[in-house]
Amino acid sequence: MIQDSTRADAERALQRGILACGEGRADAALEALVQAETLFRQLNDLGKIAESRSYIGEAQRLSGALDQASASYERAIRLAQESQNAALEASNTLALGHIERQRGQNDKARGFYERAVKQFAALNKPSGQASALLALGHIERSRGHLQQASARYSEAAGYYRQANDRPGIADALRGQGDMLRQQRQFAEATQAYQEALEISERARDVFGAVDANLGLARIELHTGHAEEAAQRLSRSDQQAIMIEYTLGHADALLGLAAVSAQRGRPDQALATAERAAEIYRAAQSGQGEADTNLLLGEVHLRRGQLYQAQAVYERANRTYQAIKQRAGLTDSTLGLAETQRRRAQLERASTTFSEARKLAQEAENALAEALAVFGLGEIARQRGQTTQAEAFYRDAARRFEQMRAPQQQALAQLGLARLELTRAHLDEATAQNRLVEEQSKRLGAPVGLAHSLLLQAEILAATGRTQDALAVFSACREVAREAIAPPVEIEALLGRARLELESDHLDAALSLYNEAGTLARASEDRINEGLANIGLASVMLRRELWDEALERYQEMLPRFRAAGDAAAQETGLLGIGLAARGQGDFSRALTPFAEAAELARAAEHTFGEAESLHAHASMLIAQGQVENSLAPLETAIARIERALTHLAAQTDQRSLLQRWVALYTDAVLSYLRAGQDTHAQTLALSYAQRASAVELAARLKAYEESLTAKGQQISKEQQEQNKALAKRVSELRKRLK
Repeated sequence: MIQDSTRADAERALQRGILACGEGRADAALEALVQAETLFRQLNDLGKIAESRSYIGEAQRLSGALDQASASYERAIRLAQESQNAALEASNTLALGHIERQRGQNDKARGFYERAVKQFAALNKPSGQASALLALGHIERSRGHLQQASARYSEAAGYYRQANDRPGIADALRGQGDMLRQQRQFAEATQAYQEALEISERARDVFGAVDANLGLARIELHTGHAEEAAQRLSRSDQQAIMIEYTLGHADALLGLAAVSAQRGRPDQALATAERAAEIYRAAQSGQGEADTNLLLGEVHLRRGQLYQAQAVYERANRTYQAIKQRAGLTDSTLGLAETQRRRAQLERASTTFSEARKLAQEAENALAEALAVFGLGEIARQRGQTTQAEAFYRDAARRFEQMRAPQQQALAQLGLARLELTRAHLDEATAQNRLVEEQSKRLGAPVGLAHSLLLQAEILAATGRTQDALAVFSACREVAREAIAPPVEIEALLGRARLELESDHLDAALSLYNEAGTLARASEDRINEGLANIGLASVMLRRELWDEALERYQEMLPRFRAAGDAAAQETGLLGIGLAARGQGDFSRALTPFAEAAELARAAEHTFGEAESLHAHASMLIAQGQVENSLAPLETAIARIERALTHLAAQTDQRSLLQRWVALYTDAVLSYLRAGQDTHAQTLALSYAQRASAVELAARLKAYEESLTAKGQQISKEQQEQNKALAKRVSELRKRLK
């Protein structure tokens, strides 16, 4: 009689515990289940003790006590074996696999799942087989073995249908959806998630419905529908909180953080992601913590907080490696590589991008592989390896087009447009950039638009349309600031500063360079900070502060060399040469000018080469080596003439030629000094006809007057030579009218 009463009490306690577990009330479940186990122990009922201990493990898992849960499941397995309850043994083996997967111990989990598959097969329990196969599919997917994952999901779905387990079928469909989403097959993934959602809603499986909606929201994020994703995530979060689905709540929060990041609200993204991270830590979810760090890295990178970005990317890498989650590891390695590139660690970044590319290939992640190729293109361009950069950009653009990733494709097109500008193919650069601008506007991608405006301003500046370029640089800065794109904002400031300097607006240039330098320091952008310092040195040059300018140029050049940034090195070398020329040390100026020209030539930097050759020739002229100056001057002019063939509009050709009037003037005068009057006349008349005779004539007149100026301490013979040369200059000048 007493035994019957005890058994009845034990059964009631067990049922209360099971019900509380099903409702997610872990504390109430534990209290009831411990009571049930105690009573069944009094009855020496090994089978019921095992069942109670199994549910205790489930309650402990719900509360986040994974170590205790694991011990409970192991104890339940031993008790099941003693009581010869093979079904309970199999279900607890499966549960142990879930615990190890939640901990990120995928190898251990895989062993438990494979054992569970065999145990359920021996019992002829297709639903159990399906659950273990589904979990194995998740592990294969996380490792990037997508074909194996697909096979596991299909097997699981088949067994679920055999068991007529509708919620299980929904689980398999969500797994398929996750895999298809990873492959960017968004239409097929949406169909799988939608079918899973319908099944879950019909079965009143709120947990399954939350997971299906989270999958659909992730697709909406990937496809640029942030508003729809935010609404779906908010609804899912409310449902997860209502049913005490802790990890579902964390996943929804992480999704909302991603929405905030996409909308350009980094502070909100950081705060929401940190809330998700706390939940993942409490639940001991290594995967969740790593996913959060991945997002935090993206946000810090966007804000220009590069040290923090690198730290969290490295943390995510360690976790993904530990849990052998190749898909996440690929993404975090890509983020780390881009952070290293932005920190001017080009050699390390190149190695990391190559590593990310290999990981992407192994994980069958076509998008990540294309992004790694694009990153290698960016590094090649910075190093001045233009041909190599073009190959990478074209490869990346082709890959992005194939997988229908228009936003990323626009970035690759932008890279190609930048190379066209480097080569002084200005019409081609404009046409390519126009595609990027249209694509960015259509996709609502403000960062892409900011990059496009920056390039447009640089093309206008190179063409000599200074006022237009200034206006676009200003517009670019506003878009970049709104989009939180510090590198673009800094480059827009530097571009404006250069134009103000060229127009002799020294105070305006000084202010802009200081502003760019401050922003570059805050963004840990060492190259652009160095270029801002170079800009300040250029202002000093205009104010004839030769020593101070030279010191600043020399201080920055080692930074550029260490980074391997060719364009920055070229700028620094030019500055050193100009400062030395200002000091009157002409022979010392020759070497940096020659080195800058060689760097520009190797990088196919047409205008940079022309500028360096012109500067080099001016030093030869100053040393009286007029004959030797002709070759660099002719090469420099050939570069400009070649650039003209890439400008269809005569107004643009005229504007470009006017920008290089000093070069053409010096070449004309060198021909005259070398006694090659016919060459001088041909070049001068050609320039006057295509550009403007007025400024060329004014410059020739200024030189003519310098030759005949009184008070010069020169010999009588030199005076006669100067008069003769002045007469020839005057005759040529009059022909220009």
